[in-house]
Formats: sequence, structure tokens, C-alpha cells
Amino acid sequence: MRVDSSIREYIGVPITFSFGLGRCRAVAAAGGKFYIPERGFDPIEIRRMLEAGEINAISAVPTLFRTILQDPSVLAGLGARVKWIEIGSQYMSRAEKEEMKELFPNAVILQHYGLTEASRTTFLLISDTEGAALESVGRPFGGAEVQISDEGRIKIRGPHVAMARVEDGTLIPLVGKDGWFTTGDNGHFEGENLFFDGRADDIINSGGIKVDPAHLEQDVQGRLGVDSGIAIAGIPDAVRGEGFFVGVQEGRGLDLEVVKSAVHDALKDRGIVPGKSVRVQGVGEIPSTGTGKIQRKALAALCRMEAAPERRSHAEGAGVISLYEHMFDRKDIAPTANFRDLGGDSLNYVQMTIALEKELGALPSNWDNLPVFELEKLEGGIKRRLSEMESNILLRALAITAIVATHSRWDPAFVYGGTQLLFFLIGYNLARFKSSAFFRGNIWGPLFSYTRVLLIPYFLFSALYMLKEHRFYPDLLFLYTNFIGPHYTLIFPYWFVQVLVQCLLLMGAFFLIPAVRKFATNRPWPFSLAVATSLVVVWLVSPAVWNTSYLDYNVPQRYLAILWLGWCCYFADTPPRRFIALILGVALILIDYVLTDLFRYPVWILLGTITVLYLPTVRVPGLLRDGVQAVGAATFQIFVLNGIIAYVLLYHLSFPKPLAFAFSFLGSIAASWAIERGWETYHLWRRRTV
Repeated sequence: MRVDSSIREYIGVPITFSFGLGRCRAVAAAGGKFYIPERGFDPIEIRRMLEAGEINAISAVPTLFRTILQDPSVLAGLGARVKWIEIGSQYMSRAEKEEMKELFPNAVILQHYGLTEASRTTFLLISDTEGAALESVGRPFGGAEVQISDEGRIKIRGPHVAMARVEDGTLIPLVGKDGWFTTGDNGHFEGENLFFDGRADDIINSGGIKVDPAHLEQDVQGRLGVDSGIAIAGIPDAVRGEGFFVGVQEGRGLDLEVVKSAVHDALKDRGIVPGKSVRVQGVGEIPSTGTGKIQRKALAALCRMEAAPERRSHAEGAGVISLYEHMFDRKDIAPTANFRDLGGDSLNYVQMTIALEKELGALPSNWDNLPVFELEKLEGGIKRRLSEMESNILLRALAITAIVATHSRWDPAFVYGGTQLLFFLIGYNLARFKSSAFFRGNIWGPLFSYTRVLLIPYFLFSALYMLKEHRFYPDLLFLYTNFIGPHYTLIFPYWFVQVLVQCLLLMGAFFLIPAVRKFATNRPWPFSLAVATSLVVVWLVSPAVWNTSYLDYNVPQRYLAILWLGWCCYFADTPPRRFIALILGVALILIDYVLTDLFRYPVWILLGTITVLYLPTVRVPGLLRDGVQAVGAATFQIFVLNGIIAYVLLYHLSFPKPLAFAFSFLGSIAASWAIERGWETYHLWRRRTV
């Protein structure tokens, strides 16, 4: 995982498990720090700690990560701050791993496979893997060996394998004379990669707790005073990995609700509060062999064939009682009951935290101990309080608002300069979210992912423009129009994309040099300051070689200096460093004013510098925060769309400039929202298809 001493890990699994203890040891060996959550894995807590810069790594099993994948908005764009992730050995599909890569674009994401008896046998570096190999669990490393037995079972040998287990005070050997441990898992190899094909036995793994369905059946039947007519099999469950399907033979006079209650009680005795992961249905016949052995796979198939039972639904805003009824699948929630009284556990704690925050706007720290009627009193009240947000997001929203005003030909002097601020913020966010990838030599992928939202429409609009003009413009196609002068005008502001791509290509080429990466990795602040200062000097002396005033100063040497000032500000993490970065920013805006004679542009750069250095967060009303975050998150999409809308409104519909600004701004936001929903629908379809 290439962990270093900067790691600050949120360990989301119990440290009494092999996985959790292993993470503690790994982080400590690297000289880092780890955080053990008091109440277990909590996405809201993870978000708070990421916002505060307290953690940059997460370890958890797939069951827990699925609670985030089901509602990625809980991290609100903070996934890019995560540098390291290890995923435990439960099954995780290729589609889910691809979603993990999208949600955590800068993280080294590693999955391991191995039972408690042979922990961490194989590893899959998800972040560096593409295609069908993502469905695998990787390959063995070090002294670990893996084979597939003639029966298709996974066999493991190596120094990490436990030699025996303790049973009733006796050591029971786990390995044969040849040192091989035969697991209860089926698997196969494709090349070097091991693929997990499911458990060879019928054990149900519910959130990491393994349950023998035969023993559970006996327990349930004993509670009900019957000796047959009930069979249990594992079925997929979105939260726990596996849930419980209880088939009740029809004609035996067993009430399904009574059976369900007995199953819940039996599972609670095993440390499981199953929530909605238990499905009880009547079946015509329990599938079994001629000797009476239950065929559990066939039983589970009956569950998929039966119509799913109707569940209580909950619409956002319907109230706390409705949410509790939905979460616990009950309609008799007492107002005096609290989350713990109702049998809440670590898994539905995560779900309820996310859902309640959406319902209330924020949560008191002890919400799980508050009765329902106390939470109902908070409805609407918390939403009116001030909420904290990053000033960086507010600046992005201001920058794009100014850019839309400029493209709408609205002339208030204060709006000019939003593009310069946007370049500064691009540099700041590149350092924040992409620097770790650059330092590792992973350069072009992150840069393309950063610019594709601009490049794709740029080439599309350029092609349409050339078709309209019946003329081929190579400078448009190869992104160098800004070097030869704006002799024609596109609806789409092409120069911004061209200069940004030129700057990023130069930056990428710079990081291809191993010595540069080594210097940047070992001493990020001196490296950032040295590069930013050098680029400011280059911008100062460049007019002596090349006067770019006829190009409106839209050249990479200017914008590289602005971009690297933002990069430098990110690494200014102490008061003296922040002061030095501020002095550098003042020097840059004075030089820019002397060279361009346009003071209104660099003032925006000064605003950005002071804000990110000395006011990293601001408190705003919750409703305003939501709107600003939506605009900030859609900055590039708005940039792409607003110019076209403004052009149509101004030159085809003759709208007044202020109205053109308002409608192009709101219209580009609406179009951005529609495009985003379209992508979400596509990804959901792809996940279901895969």
C-alpha cells in the first residue's frame, strides 16, 4: 500500500478481529496514527474527520463500505482526500470496486482474501486494476501459496497459516502433513489471480458473524415447539453481505410473523440484530434430498422466485416516526423508545445516522440515546442553525458566478477576474486531491479525469463550429489558438480549456522526472514554494522575450504562476508558511497588474489566497450551504453550458443582459443537474447489469 508516516487511519472494524489488529500494527509500523471509533464504523464521523483533516485512510469490510456506496453523498466530495484503503475479505463485486475507485479517486485501495486461520493470503490492488480482474481477490504474495483442490476448494500454505485451533481445551490440527490448509471456500484461478466462487458449505456470513443455518433451524423450531417445517438459507443482503431466508412449509399452521419473531430472537442471542435482512415466506415444499438433507441453494432460489414482501416506505421529510418505522420494519414505534431500545446495532446505526441527518439537517451527538419524541422536536429546528462549509467551495461558487456574468456581457467591473480565481482554485485542489498520485508517478490518468468534463464538450462544440463554418481549424483541434490570437469567436470560451490543458501537460511532464517526484514527496512545502516562486519570476521576465498583450495575456506562463500559487497555499500548513505564501501571492498580483494594467483581475487572486490560508471554513445557513455546494460541485459543467445559453438569449432572443445572466446561470445549473441524474441512472443500470 506504500504507507508512510503521514497515514491517519480510521479503523472501521473491531481490533479484536485479525483484520483490525493487523491494521493497527501496519499503521504503527509506518510511524502513523490510527483512530478507533467508539461506536464502530460511522460515515458521518468519517466525513467530519475528513473535513477536519484528521484522517486520510480507512479500513473496513465490504458490508460497511456498502453503506457509503448506497449513498455516496454522505461524503460530499470528500472521497478525494482519502489516500489509503484496505478492504477485508468478504466478497465484493467488480461493479462495487469500480464505484470505490470513483468515490476515492486518489486512494491506494487494497483488498485482501483469507480466513481468520490464514489472514491476508491474497491481495488485489484495486486502484491499479481494470476490467475483469476486479472480480478477483488478487494473488498471493511473500511466502503464501494457494492451490485449488480436486473438489474445487481453496487450499492455503505458508507461514501465516494457523497450525491448529483450540476446541474444548484440545488443539485440533488445521493443516495436513504437507502444510496445506483446506478452506471451506470454492475458487478458481485465471492467470495469477484467484477468484472466490462462494462458500463450499452453507454457513451464512451476516456482517462478519457466521451462522450455521442447521443450528439456527433447530433453535427456532425449539422456540416454536415444532420439529420440522422450517428451513433457512443465506441470501444476498445489500447491507450485511448475507441475509436469512426462512422457508415455512405451507399447511403446517405456522404463523409467518410468529416465525419471524422467533428467528429475530434466535439471532439476537448470537449477537445479530438482523433488521430487514430476514425474509420469511411460505413455500409449497422445502427442497431436500432423498435422505432428507435440505438443499439450501434450491431453497434460496425459491426466495428469488417469490414476490418480495411489501416493505414500509419512507419519503424524505415524512418525519422521524416514519423513518424509524421504515428502518426497523415496524409500525408500533413508541414515542419514548430510542434507537438502542429498538435493537439498533452498528450497521443500522450507520444507515440511521445518514437518514436522520437528511431528515433533520444535523444531529446531536447523543441522538441514539434520545427518545423518538425528543428527536421529533428537533425537526426543522436544527436546519435553521448555521452550518460549516469549506470556503474553497464558496470561492468556486463565486468564481463561476462571475464567469457567467462575464459571458452574459454584463458589465459590472467587479465580476471580471473569476477565471483567474478558478485557476488558483484548480491549483489548490490539484495539490489537495491529486498530489499523492503525482508523487507516486500516477499522472496522466488523474489529469484526464480532471479535464474530461471540459475536453469532451470542447471538441464537440469545436467540431460543430467547423461544420457550421465549412472550414477546418487545426489550432482549435490541437489546442493552440491562444498562441496565434483570437481571430474568430466560439460560443464556447475555448481559450480557458486550451490554456488549462497546456498548463496541465507541462505539470505532468514535470512530474515525470523521478528527481522531481522524490523532492516533492520528501519535502512538499519547500518544493511547492520553490516551483511557485520560479514561475512568478518567469512571468515577470517573460515580456522581455515575448510580449503577449496581443493575446490578451492568455498564455501558460501567466496561468502556471497562478495555478502553482494555489498549489503552494495548500502545503502552507503553519503560520510562517502561510505568511510566506501570502507574500508570494501579493507579489504575483502586483507583477500581474504591472504587466497587464488590469488590477481587477489579480484582486480575485488575492481574495482566494487570503481566504484559503486564513479562513478555510465559514459558517452559513444550512439552506444557503446546500445551494453553494451544489453550484461549487458543478463548476465545470456550468462553465461548459452557460456560454451557449447566454449566446442564445442575447443574440437570438434579445434578452437584457441581467436577465440573460440570471437565466443562463439557472439554466446551466438545471442542465448540469439533469446530466448528473442521467449519469447516476446509467451507473445504477450498469451496476445492476454487472
